[in-house]
Amino acid sequence: MSPNFNVSPNLQYFKKLTTKIGMFQHGNLNKPDPKHGYSIDDNARALIVAYQIFENFNDNYILQLSRIYLGYLTRSKIKGGYFHNFADKNNVYLDDVGSETSTGRAIWALGYVASREGVNHEQAVLAKRTLQDLPSTSLLFHIRSKAYALIGYYYIKDKARVNLLARSLVESFNRYKNEDWFEDNFEYANGILSFALFLAYNLTKNKNYLKTAEKSYIFLDKMTRKPNFVCPIGHNGHKIGSKRVETYDQQAIEAADMVLAAKAGFLATGNTFYNKSAYDWFAWFLGNNVKKISLLNGATGACFDGITPTGLNKNNGAESVLCYLLAYNAMSSDKVLQ
Repeated sequence: MSPNFNVSPNLQYFKKLTTKIGMFQHGNLNKPDPKHGYSIDDNARALIVAYQIFENFNDNYILQLSRIYLGYLTRSKIKGGYFHNFADKNNVYLDDVGSETSTGRAIWALGYVASREGVNHEQAVLAKRTLQDLPSTSLLFHIRSKAYALIGYYYIKDKARVNLLARSLVESFNRYKNEDWFEDNFEYANGILSFALFLAYNLTKNKNYLKTAEKSYIFLDKMTRKPNFVCPIGHNGHKIGSKRVETYDQQAIEAADMVLAAKAGFLATGNTFYNKSAYDWFAWFLGNNVKKISLLNGATGACFDGITPTGLNKNNGAESVLCYLLAYNAMSSDKVLQ
């Protein structure tokens, strides 16, 4: 049964993962696991979720937590515009510089906050200031990093950067003539590519972006369906054209990104196919999946870390619950995509 998207989701575990430093990235079963510390990826997602929960459900307490996640992002910025990604439980950084992907996710979160000046003016100003000292988009080489950054620039209506990044995604797509995809395999966070291009179209009205977004989404959706349920590509990825499809381990990020892409597709086209697809992909969390088992802990609001050949991965990490909440918020209101 689908949840009532007019009601705020259970945020008990979301809050449990949060400390004065940020959000812990891993869980050991149903408890936060301090030994793995923090990541900018999860704090960026937590920042977006906190703002969306406030916008959708007027939750002032969760908005107060947003300053912690924004603080992690701004502290992690390195001179020259990149970011640290990982810190230990004492907030000592473990890397010299984070990945491109973590930079892209940070841009997404900062762009979201910067675009919400009416929610918190002080935080919006801080987010804008942080965005001003980021690397040129020409230094982002990986397509998912470009997609994440594009989403952030979409929210602040930076058409120049959105066009630059969207054109690059379309060029990648056009290199592969045999299939409607951006590369010769499916890796991780696949739906984020279509999601970014739907948003690029919404801002620029460039029909090439819409055409590519639709073709890629429909192809990915078709490749990841069984007769009665959706079946995300497994953790090890999938070589397009290979007869063997990696079913396991399935992770929440794949289902959530498909929800986001489908909701953006509906916003761009009005085609009810995308709304139905969004519900199908959200239902993956609820048990409409290969194992017919819910990934949600109704008592705590946690989300299990995926589906394995033997059933659930019983750990409850930050990525899983945050991806679930991003999907829930998109199902609750289109305004989080605008």
